[in-house]
This record gives sequence, C-alpha cells and structure tokens, in this order.
Amino acid sequence: MATSGGIPVGDLGLEPGRVEMVTFVPAAELLDGVSVIVHHGGSGTTFGAAARGIPAVAVPGAPGQQRQAFRLQAAGAGLALPIGDQAPESVTAAVVRLLAEPGFTAAAQRLRDEIAAMPSAAEVARRLVAAVAA
Repeated sequence: MATSGGIPVGDLGLEPGRVEMVTFVPAAELLDGVSVIVHHGGSGTTFGAAARGIPAVAVPGAPGQQRQAFRLQAAGAGLALPIGDQAPESVTAAVVRLLAEPGFTAAAQRLRDEIAAMPSAAEVARRLVAAVAA
C-alpha cells in the first residue's frame, strides 16, 4: 500500500492492480505488518518506522530529509538514496537489499528498542521541573 500525498490516485498513471494506492491513511495503520518502507526521509516517517523496527529506504527531496536519511543509514536501519536519485531501479535495488540482508531489520529493531526505553515526554517534563526546582 502507498499513499499519494493528496494527489488523486487516478492522476498517477499507475498500472491497476500492481500497487494499492490511497490518498491518505494514518501512518500507524500504514505501517502495520510492513517489512520495509520507502519514504521521503521526513522526521515523522523516519521516527515512525524506527519506533516500529521497520527498515527503510529513504529517498529525500530536501537537505533536511537527506540528513535524516543518512542518520538512518549510519544506524544500519536502512539505506539513503542521494537527493535526485529516485530512479525506480535504484529504489527497487535498495528494497531488495533490505529484504535480503537481515542486518537491516536487526538494526531497525535495536532502534525500536532504544526508542521504547526512552522516557515519555511527560516524564522528561517532570524531571526538568524537578531539576529546576532543586
């Protein structure tokens, strides 16, 4: 399944039946049961995939997204394609590699576990208030 980013699905010119395209689905639903995600490298999608232990191919379109993508790659939890390298062959090769090499999934699951061990925002706020009050 893929989202079209608000573009009417019929306007994408895709061959029917090859990809299930939807205009919008909440990320939590979209990531259920996913083995690999291909995304733009934005912070929300990068964090969402990492929090679920899903390896990712990041195809950034802006420098900020590229920094996120390179961090994901440095952690071993995915691959970052250079800005402008959105050729289907490049994306396909990256997805095939993530599916074939279990180290990417293991690294993504380590990230998931690290994120799960972090204190909640409420706990961080409580600690900050306590530290300032002390």
